[in-house]
Amino acid sequence: MAGALALGAVLAALASTALTFRAVRALADSRRQARTDELTGLPSRRSVFEALDGIDARLLSGEELAVLVLDLDRFKEINDSLGHGVGDALLSEVAIRLQDQVRAGDLLARLGGDEFVVLAQDLDVDGALAMAERLRSHLQRPFRLGGMELTVDAAVGVAVGPGHTERAVELLQLADLAMYSAKAGRLGAAVYDEDRDGHGRHRLEDVTALRRALERGELVLHYQPKLALPTGTVEGVEALVRWRHPTRGLLYPDASIDLAESAGLMAPLTTQVVDMALAQCRRWADQGRSLTMAVNVSPSNLVDQTFPDDVARLLAAHGLPATSLVLEVTESLLMEDRERAVRVLGRLREPAWAWPSTTTAPGTPAWPTSPPCPSPS
Repeated sequence: MAGALALGAVLAALASTALTFRAVRALADSRRQARTDELTGLPSRRSVFEALDGIDARLLSGEELAVLVLDLDRFKEINDSLGHGVGDALLSEVAIRLQDQVRAGDLLARLGGDEFVVLAQDLDVDGALAMAERLRSHLQRPFRLGGMELTVDAAVGVAVGPGHTERAVELLQLADLAMYSAKAGRLGAAVYDEDRDGHGRHRLEDVTALRRALERGELVLHYQPKLALPTGTVEGVEALVRWRHPTRGLLYPDASIDLAESAGLMAPLTTQVVDMALAQCRRWADQGRSLTMAVNVSPSNLVDQTFPDDVARLLAAHGLPATSLVLEVTESLLMEDRERAVRVLGRLREPAWAWPSTTTAPGTPAWPTSPPCPSPS
C-alpha cells in the first residue's frame, strides 16, 4: 500500500513537472513571438526599443552606434497594383537580402510596413554611409516573384551617436528624419543634418514636452469677461489656455494648439481645459457668481465621437447643467469632415443635454450663453 502511494506521488510530481515545463516553454514562445516580426522573421519594433534601452551608457562613454532607417520606394504602388500577397513576398525577400549584408553583431529589424532599421555598433558616419549604399545596391537588383520581375530602391537615413545625440532612442528619431530628407530630395542615403532636419527634431522635442505638460498639469487658464452691452454687466467668461513652460515661461496658444493637433493630443488637451474651466465655474457658482463658461473647440474635437461623452462626464463630475458650458466653433471648422461633425453636434444638442437649438454664423458661438452657471441654493 505504501509503495503504491509512493509511486502515485512520484507520478503526480512528474506530471506537475511536465505541466510546469510546458508552461515555461509556452511563455518563452510567446515572448519570442512578441519580439519577432511574423512576416519576415526579423526582430520586431519592440526588440529595437529593448536594444536601444541598454545603449545610452555606452554612448556616454564614447562608443559609437549607427542607426540606419530604410524605407522602400514604390512599395505602396506595388502593393496596390499587384496585391498584398506580392507585397508580403517582396518584404520577405527584402529582409533576406538585407540580412545577408549586415555584420554578425548588427541588429536588423522590421519597424513596420516597408520600414527596416539597422543598429550597427562601432560604426562611424563614413562607415554607416558605406553600409547604406551597400544595402541600397543589393536591393536594386531585380526580385523575381511569381514569374514577375520587380525592382525597388530604398531611401536610407543615418544618425550616429554620440555625435548626433547621446540618447539611443533619439538616434532612431534622427535617422527617421534623415530618411525623409533622403526620400524628399531623392538623395538615396542621407546623414542627419541639424540645419536641414533640425526643425523636425525640435518638433519631436516639443511634442514630448507638451505630452509631459498635460501629465504634469502645466496648462493654466486665463478668463476673458463677456459683457452684456445693454447693461454693461459681465454675464460670462471665455477660457483662454496658456502653457506654463518650465523653461520658456508662459506660452500663448500658438505654441501648443497646432502642435497638439498634429501630434494627436488635441482630445486630451481639450478635455483637460474643459475640466479646469468647469471646476472654476463651480467655484464661482459656490461663491454666488453666476457666469457661463465658454471654451473653444477644435476641428478634431468635432469629429471625435467620444467628445460628447467626455463633456457629459465632466459636467456631471462638477455638478453643473449642460447650459453652463458654451462650446465655441465657427462654420469653417465644420467643413473638414462635415458628416461626422454634424453627428457630434447633434449628440451635444440632444434634449437630455438641454442644449438650445440655434444656427451658427462664421465667428459666432455654436450655443448661446444663457442660462448661466447656477447660483448656490
